[in-house]
Amino acid sequence: MLGLAFIDNLGLDVPMKTIEALTEGRKVDLVITFQLGDLKRNLRRALKGVDEARWTAFFGAGWREVAEESERRNLGASDTATELLDFYGTKLEAIGYKHIAHSHRIMKNSRSVGLYRLLLAGKHERAVDFFHEISKIQYSGQRLMF
Repeated sequence: MLGLAFIDNLGLDVPMKTIEALTEGRKVDLVITFQLGDLKRNLRRALKGVDEARWTAFFGAGWREVAEESERRNLGASDTATELLDFYGTKLEAIGYKHIAHSHRIMKNSRSVGLYRLLLAGKHERAVDFFHEISKIQYSGQRLMF
């Protein structure tokens, strides 16, 4: 039997250890909201050491190097988010999720403020296929061509 867990972060709130405990010994795929607001508001503060422990609990060790490299390369918020999502995916791979995909489309509120991106972590390659097919459907029901 396969399960699906939806992890709806309000920020960078659900520590990696919680995900490990939730999934250990279980066949469960994950859909995770990756909040952009927390990242935009607090990344520079976290790099200065403010609330750094929460970021380390969320991403795991090594996030700082990824963020600092993004800063050195002068990447924008969206590209920095992608770099950190890719890094987060490597942490999920380390606990058995070999099939990772994330949406580059930003989910927005009614005022068009970017809120989050979705990440899928699957234990079977078909999970990514399903994620890509579902990602082609917009909220309105309109299907994308790519």
